[in-house]
Amino acid sequence: MAELSRLGREQTETSKELASIVANNVRIFFYREDKELNYDSAVDKFMVNALIFAAEMERELASERGREKSEQKFNRGEVTGGRVYGYNNVWNFKDGAKKVAEVGAIKPTDVKHAEYEINEDHKTVILAIHKMYNDNHGMKAIAKTLNQDEKHKALNKKYFNGLRFNSPAYGTKKGINYWSPSTIRKILTNERYTGKIPWGQYRKGYKGGTKTRIKQAEVQYLAKPELRIIPQALWDKTQKRLTECQKKYIRSTDGKLWGNPGIRSNYLLTSLAKCSICGSNISVLGGKDKNSRKYGCSHHHNRGTEICANNHRASVPTMDERVITAIDEQVLNPEIVSYAVDLALHKLAERRKAEPKRPAIIERAKKAK
Repeated sequence: MAELSRLGREQTETSKELASIVANNVRIFFYREDKELNYDSAVDKFMVNALIFAAEMERELASERGREKSEQKFNRGEVTGGRVYGYNNVWNFKDGAKKVAEVGAIKPTDVKHAEYEINEDHKTVILAIHKMYNDNHGMKAIAKTLNQDEKHKALNKKYFNGLRFNSPAYGTKKGINYWSPSTIRKILTNERYTGKIPWGQYRKGYKGGTKTRIKQAEVQYLAKPELRIIPQALWDKTQKRLTECQKKYIRSTDGKLWGNPGIRSNYLLTSLAKCSICGSNISVLGGKDKNSRKYGCSHHHNRGTEICANNHRASVPTMDERVITAIDEQVLNPEIVSYAVDLALHKLAERRKAEPKRPAIIERAKKAK
């Protein structure tokens, strides 16, 4: 490798990985300096850990410099992140020219900065979503309407003039172009549409050597009235209904709190089965009691036939019984279990024969940790 920081810039995790590598008799060389890493004596380990400490300090300082620069751009009203549905990113060139950045376009080197500009097509969709929600339509119904589901064609014509609009993820790395209830919720709760640009909602952090986003308690806002999309009256009405719905559905009809970690799923296939057409999870649909509920495609149910045409439904009790019976007959059969155990032992013996030193290497790695 070029230098030790290429292995990692987090002291605890990098030291563990380095010890594991050395324990497995792997030698490390630095090609820039043309020398081998020594990690045998106490002095060697101290020097290596000092280098790792310096690498982590540099990472933290670089992160702080980047955050300070981002805050300066925010205070000037410039784009500090990626794209936001409802707005165009407008490139401001050094010669004073301006250009709307196309989705997926690479920023030219002579761009001075980027600013937000309202996208009129997106604005039409956002306003219609808020109006539809305040007309007592749920997020699932709005998503299906935007996806031009067959049963929601009349609503699509009423609120969206019968048109099919691209979703916020269209043209991005995700590559999807359908609306979901979660997308609708984000649009209904995004305070940016009131002309308040947020900054500092999340901060980059590291947990166990993995980069994470940490939500911050304090968020800065920059007032940009020219970027307001939702009138205040409509925004207040939307938030009021969201609050009322949250209070209404925070408990189930029998008084139990939703999301209790002590309550397990009552359904066998909800976390196992997938739709054979679109690959989404199979979920439990409809019914006031377990005997009347059915398994079905979650994408078809939540997003409509345009996204997945699989409208097949199967009785929960019937399917559960069939699956359990099949497992009992084909998996838990004593002959099959015995065969599987014999096969596993045979493969293990072959591996031990091919790699006789492997157990000792594993033991050394465990002790090193």
